[in-house]
Amino acid sequence: MLGSGITKQPLRNLQHFFDHVDASMTNLLLDHIILRILSWTPVQILAASLLFSELGSVVVVSAMSLWLHGTIRNDFIITGIVTALLVSVVVVFILLRMMHLLRGRTHELQQLNADLHQVRDALLLMNDRLASSMRRMPVAFIVWDTSFRAVEWNPAAERIFGYERQEALGHTPLELFVPPAAYEPVAAAMANLLQGEEAGYSAPGNNITKDGRIISCLWFNVPLFTPERKVHGVLSMALDVTTQEEMGRALQEAKEKAEAANQAKSDFLATMSHEIRTPMNVVLGMSELLLESELNPEQRRYVQTMHHSGRALLGVINDILDFSRIEAGRIPLVDLVYAPAQVVQESVRLMQMAAEEKGLIVEESIGSAVPGAMRGDEGRLRQILINLLGNAIKFTDRGRVEVRLDLAKSAPEWLQFTVADTGIGMTEEQLSAIFEPFVQADGGITRRFGGTGLGLAITRRLVRRMGGEIWVESGLGQGSRFMFTLPIRVADVTELTHPLAEPVLEREVSSLRILLAEDQEINRMVFAGFLNRTPHRLVMVHDGQEAVERVMRESFDLIFMDVRMPRLDGYAATRRIRAWEQESGHIPVPIIALSAHAAQDEQQRCQEAGCMAYLAKPIHRKVLLRHIDQMARQLATGGVLSGLRILLVEDTEENRILFAAYLQDSPHRVTMAHDGLEAVAKVAEEVFDVVIMDVRMPRMDGYTATTRIRQWEAERNRSPMTIIALTAHAMEGESERSRQAGCDFYRSKPISKKQLLTMLATIGQQRAVNMSEWLNY
Repeated sequence: MLGSGITKQPLRNLQHFFDHVDASMTNLLLDHIILRILSWTPVQILAASLLFSELGSVVVVSAMSLWLHGTIRNDFIITGIVTALLVSVVVVFILLRMMHLLRGRTHELQQLNADLHQVRDALLLMNDRLASSMRRMPVAFIVWDTSFRAVEWNPAAERIFGYERQEALGHTPLELFVPPAAYEPVAAAMANLLQGEEAGYSAPGNNITKDGRIISCLWFNVPLFTPERKVHGVLSMALDVTTQEEMGRALQEAKEKAEAANQAKSDFLATMSHEIRTPMNVVLGMSELLLESELNPEQRRYVQTMHHSGRALLGVINDILDFSRIEAGRIPLVDLVYAPAQVVQESVRLMQMAAEEKGLIVEESIGSAVPGAMRGDEGRLRQILINLLGNAIKFTDRGRVEVRLDLAKSAPEWLQFTVADTGIGMTEEQLSAIFEPFVQADGGITRRFGGTGLGLAITRRLVRRMGGEIWVESGLGQGSRFMFTLPIRVADVTELTHPLAEPVLEREVSSLRILLAEDQEINRMVFAGFLNRTPHRLVMVHDGQEAVERVMRESFDLIFMDVRMPRLDGYAATRRIRAWEQESGHIPVPIIALSAHAAQDEQQRCQEAGCMAYLAKPIHRKVLLRHIDQMARQLATGGVLSGLRILLVEDTEENRILFAAYLQDSPHRVTMAHDGLEAVAKVAEEVFDVVIMDVRMPRMDGYTATTRIRQWEAERNRSPMTIIALTAHAMEGESERSRQAGCDFYRSKPISKKQLLTMLATIGQQRAVNMSEWLNY
């Protein structure tokens, strides 16, 4: 019975059993049990724990029952089992909860460990890549400590400066690569870096390598900071730019050589032009004189052929020079007011004779919406039209050539010029290359038409320089239509200048005494032939020295000065004549330069020497007579050549008397005004070329009067007068103030008679240049 208790005999039997078990067997059994337990799962361990907990509870309760009652009571055992079971349930719940939390935490730790492994792998990869880059990149990375001794020295630094890493560590820049001449600035820069100043990029400077070579390095230096913003070192990066600098120098040398070669080419072309134009002047001049003489039909045909061939040769020379100038960017564009319709009509008239010789009809058509006046380069536009017309006539055997001018259909703010012909036309292949230099539509060996192949290349570049575009439409045997556009810059029609329609010399014009300085006898003969049937008196000298001597001894109305002469050239002679005129107080005589040296800057050089105009050889008789006629008219009408109309505005009577004495023997006509208010009134009543304006006056000062005069001129579209500001208040900024008011020149008192006459002579000469500019086309 479970209630009668359990005797002690079984325990004694069990003890007796263990006493008789072999010791080795016991050890083997324990080892087996431990190994089995270590391989259990958590569930198995939990179950075993419960089992042993229950068994343990039974044993403990039984032992307590024996100790208290001397026998094992069933109620004790049941109570112990129930209590142990409840405790086990609580313990199991706690253990399960702890195992769940432990499993979650274990998973987090495993994930964190995996992330750490990934970061470690990425860092290792980045470190490998950085180390590989550091070994391969051309930039030297150097880290300095606070004593500016190297603590890091990468392979690029070894390659650039020649020091191995172990050689460089512990040394300063001054010991490694800084040249002695740079010790002080480098030391100062090092001190600034250690104080926390960021140097950034520096200009390339010289450094010395281990083997003594001089190299150029671009440096970047920054201080390194601790989290507390204390400098703990400096990072320097250096890039060897020696090769780049050498390449830069080589490129600069190549550029200079190319420019020198281009200049040599231009000089060569100009020299060749001079050598060709000099005899061409004779050929064309003599043939022009022969055509005006009595010739039989056969002789006239011979002379005409010679004259036309000479003009064709001159056209070839001009094409080559123009192309060379455009390529070099040496063709400036002028900005003047002109009538586009008039340019078209004049161009057609110029080419009319060439067309009639081939039996062609040349017509022009002007749209009604074309503006009457616009701003631009009239001369270059005429050159483009004549070039296109010449091509159209050359490549057309029968039919017509038409020039149309109208607003562009797609863009009304543009003018469109069209030159259409019924000529031979072009293929698609020819159209693709027609605007290229040295290309003609019939470029084969058996081509029928002459020329340089530069005309259309020049035309396209001129059109583009003027802001437009050119294109062509054509088909073989269907004629061609060359079209180009130009932007419309509308101007006032009243600003147009109207040159003489026909350059003939009228008999009532006064005779001029003309000096010709020319070293070529044949050119003197041509010049004399041109003036043979005119009322002018011609004096000829052989060089510049003789010209200067004659001008000092005799009086001349006009001088034609060849610029290329022995002993003393035309430039030097002109400068000497101008200097003598200034010293002696003579009014400058107009000097027109003659030159076969057709360089782009020749005209500017002539004007700088003191010439008022420039004629390029070969010279045509009509052009020469046009210049002479203009000068003669000015002398006859008392215009620019015979003096200026001057308004002197001065409030001090002594100064008025002084200026009147200065100008008493000059050809200039002087009108006096006492203050600015009176000056404004006189300008509205009379016409003046020059106003000499004192700036300090009562009632109205000179600056206010100048501003009023400029406004009056603008309101009435008057050509501006030359206004000279004159003051004894020669303070800083006075010149700028006079310019802002509208004055052209500024002079401080006192002013001498020589200075005044020289200044007026310069103004008169410039006005003559401006009046004759249209003759230079």
